[in-house]
Amino acid sequence: MKSTFFNTLCVCILLFSNSFAQGPATTDEYKKAIVKLEGVQMRYSFDEVSKQLLKRLEAIPNFTQRESADIREEYASAKDTIRGTAVLITDGNKMYMVTAKHLIVSKEKTDGIEDINPLIIGKVNVNGQISNDINMIGLTYYFSRQPTFAFSSDKDDVAVISFASKNFKNYADYLKGIGCVPIPVQNIATDVNNGDELVAVGYPETSFQERSTGISTGKAKATDKDPASFTANVSVTPGYSGGPVFKGNKLVGIISYPDDVTSNADVSKKPYKKASSATVIKASVILSVLKDLQGKEGK
Repeated sequence: MKSTFFNTLCVCILLFSNSFAQGPATTDEYKKAIVKLEGVQMRYSFDEVSKQLLKRLEAIPNFTQRESADIREEYASAKDTIRGTAVLITDGNKMYMVTAKHLIVSKEKTDGIEDINPLIIGKVNVNGQISNDINMIGLTYYFSRQPTFAFSSDKDDVAVISFASKNFKNYADYLKGIGCVPIPVQNIATDVNNGDELVAVGYPETSFQERSTGISTGKAKATDKDPASFTANVSVTPGYSGGPVFKGNKLVGIISYPDDVTSNADVSKKPYKKASSATVIKASVILSVLKDLQGKEGK
């Protein structure tokens, strides 16, 4: 009798443990893994400012030195407000944040190394409980030469930020404390086929004041021509950029840009534009960038 009860109890515990290890399995659970991002980015790098100025000078000759300086200042001060989404993942006891590279990468580099924007604010809404602003300015610095982020190529559009360092562990503790449930790395899958049912989760541009999340469902339009991305027929706005895309309870990618949007400047011009499809960066790219960052952390 005791043996039967003990065996049954062990089976129940095992089933519960396996269920927990699978991570989010419903749209409500998915929402607990995502972060709203908002920040400001320079529209042009210093090199781009010079190119823009040269075009203006060539088009309209006889500019005075003062007029040339004013035009340069006009381009140098041009900024875009960036709004998008990120998803939290865990690998063991370490937490990371995955998002679209174009949302956070600075136009300028530090000692030839890509850096993140000096102003990025994160916020979560878990079961109607809105967090404080999470100011990520500290992530732009290296403590004890330990890297805190890694990027894919611009085309592959993935950024992974680490909260594993002791200097940023407070971010992870706060997010978990407010009720966030990150996606276990075991729940990241790389298999997507044409016609697969998908769920995209993000912060639609129209909801940024309320900070409420959105859900969009659709199907995959997979292509073998691009090993890094596929098209998802999901209805999204620019605010979904960086947000997770799920197949069942597996994370299979993140939204890059909605269709007909190719830059942050485009988003500034049409922030509420709704697209019927979007480019999704495959999970294989996420895992590759994560591995790169973890390799640097290990050193």
